[in-house]
Amino acid sequence: MLKSQTSQIIFAIVLMLLSSVIFLFWIENTQHSYSYNKSWWTISFIEPNPVSANLNFEIENYTSTDKFTYIIKNDSDITILKEDLLIPKNSKKTVSIKKIQNDRTIVEVLHEKDIKTLTK
Repeated sequence: MLKSQTSQIIFAIVLMLLSSVIFLFWIENTQHSYSYNKSWWTISFIEPNPVSANLNFEIENYTSTDKFTYIIKNDSDITILKEDLLIPKNSKKTVSIKKIQNDRTIVEVLHEKDIKTLTK
C-alpha cells in the first residue's frame, strides 16, 4: 500500500512538472513573437555605413494600420521627396532612394501620429 501511494505521488509530481514546462514553453513562445498582441514599427538603413551614399531603407510594420509616409529632406530642411506607402501588418518593405548630392540627408517616416527619423 505504501508503495502504491509513493508511485502515485511521484506520478502526480512528474505530471505537474511536465504540464508546467509545456505551459511555460508556450508562454515564452508567444512573448517572443514580434506580432502577438504587440503594435510597433521600425525603420533602418539597408546599409548602415554613414559614409555610404546608399539611402535605401526598410520599414518593418507590426501595427494594425498599413499607411506610411516618408519624406526625404536635405540638410537645409527642404523636402526633396514625399511618398505614401502601404505596408501590411507583419511585413517589411524596402524603399530605394536615388543618390542625393548633399552633405546630410534626412529620412522621416510618419505612421499615424508617430515620426521616426534617419540621418545620413
